[in-house]
Amino acid sequence: MAHCGAGGAAPAGLLRSPGLGRKGLPRKGPGERRRLKAVVSEQLSRDVLRLLREEIHTDTILSVSGSLFKVHRAVLLARAPSFHSHIIEHTSSDLTNELVPVDGVEASEFKAFLQIVYSSNKSIKSYEEEIVKKLKVGSLMPEKGPDVSFPQYRTSSDRFLGKGEIPEDITGGGDSFISKDDYDLEPASELGGDLLKLYTNQYYPDIDICVDGKSFRAHRAILSARSSYFAAMLSGCWAESSQECVTLQGITHVEMNVMMHFIYGGTLDFPEKANVGQILNVADMYGLEGLREVAIYILRRDYCNFFQKPVPRTWASILECLIIAHSVRVESLFADCMNCVISHFARFWSERSFANVPPEIQKMCLSMQIQSLNHGNAAFLLMESDRLIMGLPRVKWTEAALSMASQLQEECVSFIVENFSRIIESENFTLLLQSQAMSSTAHLLDKIFKAIEDGITAENSCSLLMALDTLLNSESTKEMGFTCRIQAVRDKLWTFLVQSFYAVRHTESWKLMHLDDQQKIQAAALDKGDDRRLGRRPVLTSSQEARL
Repeated sequence: MAHCGAGGAAPAGLLRSPGLGRKGLPRKGPGERRRLKAVVSEQLSRDVLRLLREEIHTDTILSVSGSLFKVHRAVLLARAPSFHSHIIEHTSSDLTNELVPVDGVEASEFKAFLQIVYSSNKSIKSYEEEIVKKLKVGSLMPEKGPDVSFPQYRTSSDRFLGKGEIPEDITGGGDSFISKDDYDLEPASELGGDLLKLYTNQYYPDIDICVDGKSFRAHRAILSARSSYFAAMLSGCWAESSQECVTLQGITHVEMNVMMHFIYGGTLDFPEKANVGQILNVADMYGLEGLREVAIYILRRDYCNFFQKPVPRTWASILECLIIAHSVRVESLFADCMNCVISHFARFWSERSFANVPPEIQKMCLSMQIQSLNHGNAAFLLMESDRLIMGLPRVKWTEAALSMASQLQEECVSFIVENFSRIIESENFTLLLQSQAMSSTAHLLDKIFKAIEDGITAENSCSLLMALDTLLNSESTKEMGFTCRIQAVRDKLWTFLVQSFYAVRHTESWKLMHLDDQQKIQAAALDKGDDRRLGRRPVLTSSQEARL
């Protein structure tokens, strides 16, 4: 399975071989692979067709019914070997710089055939057979064409189509490096498969690219069509455009091998040794959006299992993918990883590898977890954060997780108090009460009630009182034995309402209280004036408090 990392290496302490490899158990997510294959296939077809339309680095000119067609011998050999052989057998052995007259076919028909050769994602054998039957190559000696010079290499289409054993490392002319590991990688289409054969069999290469002391023989036209970086390099503006051998820095030979196989074949997998995170950087550098999509797909598949319910073997790998997605700015993948972590935060935060997550990302995990709070999950997150705090050992690697869990717990309590009347209606709050009933201390419920007491204001006091009355009237609450705790908090709220009657009666929540409660509070209130401005909260003497 391809490795994952950023900046050439994975973060220390994170797994290097998570999940199942490409050759392991069958992967889920066939829909994603079909979508990716369609996208990469269409992109390859569009890029190669541009070679024909824009006449990029052509090396042969065919004259058909008075029309000239600038083509590429390598593409013709890869896609239509019989057509290519037919031309070779009736002309001189050196087609470079030659104008080749072709008879027996109309220009419009031949143009359509070339478009199929350069762009069809399916087998073109039937089209090739039909055109070859009509084709007659001119008997005139080839004329001098554009001044383009290429060295001569093998031209036999029979050898191109033949199958033989693949050695450990195929070394073409000039010690070209092609790893055996890449031969079982699936190309995106028939077009990709044909071009990949062209590359691996080393026919008609016109440039050597040196990486890590290894040479990669390639075709200027295909490199330029597929990569904006190579298009600029070989366009004539750079010094490298006239060189037969170019050296690239900042890329390893493994990454170069992956890139070349994608450029030619649109391959949908990476070899075992490839570092997926670094290949994402390479894809950005060389302007290969399709390669970037393949790398993201592999991360989603091999490291995240397409974000199905996480199992122990994927927890650490999803965290690693989170780091990679952040470092190379893959926002969609980062969001998917973060959503997965948020949904199962207790499991992820308790992973030892979570200690290796950069503090910046840890803070984002906490911040987004807090943002996920709502009326339905607040009580659940409170219980989960408490379980995390109680379950983690007090050692160095848990310090960050413990601190985050404590902060999350505080935020949960605050959120519950602020939205108490709605949260007590949720299923998770009922589960919270049940868990606290089985606990020896009911410490979470005490935290909530303490926060209510400390946060009483004129604006929230009425709604809190009504919520507590709802709990007191609940049969399940009575059965759990929380009546005394709830009544104690209600008594403090009642005292506040009596003391702050004038301020409270002007709030919106006062209007929602039962009329009986309003009358009782007003009757017991010390400050009943309606014409005075709102003043300070009245202070009761001990005898007044006793009467209340």
